Amino acid sequence: MFLRPDLVLTSVEQLTPDVLAHQGIRGLLLDLDNTLIPPKCGLNPPESVLAWLDVMRASGVAMVVVSNNKRDVYVREAGERLGLPAIAYAAKPFGPGLKTGLQQLQLLPQQVAVVGDKPLTDIWGGVSLGCKTVLVRSQRAAACLEPGWMRFLRRLERLILTPDAQAKSAMY
Repeated sequence: MFLRPDLVLTSVEQLTPDVLAHQGIRGLLLDLDNTLIPPKCGLNPPESVLAWLDVMRASGVAMVVVSNNKRDVYVREAGERLGLPAIAYAAKPFGPGLKTGLQQLQLLPQQVAVVGDKPLTDIWGGVSLGCKTVLVRSQRAAACLEPGWMRFLRRLERLILTPDAQAKSAMY
């Protein structure tokens, strides 16, 4: 099914170079808000994410941030703090952002994984490109509550993820 991820993880930091190498993955298209940094809480990525990015870089994994966030300045500054190229207003799942990110990686779709927190944008977009997909749990900060419509969508998306899809995390 087009919304089923190849891998489900609690956090992006659980994705290791060994897991990627085993799958033939050499590049990542990374969602920004809720995946790499908590939303609407400034541009301070968690230290654990910064350390994870360093491990990925040291392993030769190419990465690009691809965000649906329309605030270009915010996405660009976040990319600078993360040390990654960043694409704003990607219009996932079908907009040009993921394709642009894939072109920047200069890799084939089967060599790339799309990593994000939303099945309806990140996973669907990755599958439509022919990439592997990794769903991570949304990062949330207590001071940064999501709007009600977003919480509703997250509940709806969880219904899509059966125990079979969630069990895939044990396969890698």
